[in-house]
Amino acid sequence: MDSLMCLVCGADNDATRHHCEACSAELGTTHTVPASTVAMEPAEEPDRARLEPEPI
Repeated sequence: MDSLMCLVCGADNDATRHHCEACSAELGTTHTVPASTVAMEPAEEPDRARLEPEPI
């Protein structure tokens, strides 16, 4: 598994969290989502044509 970088302080981290131990304790949270699934950019808007019902 690849290592992650703490999203708070930038320290090297193990592959099961996004925040290092110190930051996790301070934030009261740990994340177990793999780094590859973390979007660094906002997600694209869904295609509106698929969401709106077709006119009858």
